[in-house]
Amino acid sequence: MTTSPIENSLTLESAILARHQELDNLQLEITFLCSHMQQLAELKQQQMQENLKLELTQRIEQLEALSDIINALSYQLEIELNNFKEIAVETNKLYQKMQDNSEFRTMELESSKTYRLSPRSIWQVHYSCVPHIMKKTDCFILTHRDIDLFKQDDKERECQNKLENVQNCRHDFSDFLEKSQNI
Repeated sequence: MTTSPIENSLTLESAILARHQELDNLQLEITFLCSHMQQLAELKQQQMQENLKLELTQRIEQLEALSDIINALSYQLEIELNNFKEIAVETNKLYQKMQDNSEFRTMELESSKTYRLSPRSIWQVHYSCVPHIMKKTDCFILTHRDIDLFKQDDKERECQNKLENVQNCRHDFSDFLEKSQNI
């Protein structure tokens, strides 16, 4: 069977139209896939952001917990340093009494040809601060707190002030009595 050129032309044209339709369908599928891939990329980016936020929150909580531990240890260290100071002060008094003891000096002179001058104190303070972590709104600051090992308790300071006042009054009264006797 022979086909006429018109029939051939129509068959070719319908084949071309079919191919165009297939290309259009393929183009729609590609557009749909690109849109779907973009949505997946956006969802993946959102998931990564949420994971980062979660990890950041967990890390900040860890830092807060560690800063609380460090600050608690810092306060405990301050207490222990004050305990050390109290014991050192009392021990130093004994040490100085021992140095002032003439028998001890005589023994020391006899045991060595040259008299060595012993230090008058068995302890010194060169560094008196402890680590401290402060939290600002958006960051942690590792710093230190100074410790005054030589501060007196408020009651002790108050008693010392009263004692000084009494001694001043006694001195003033003695001066007054002395002046009144001279008149």
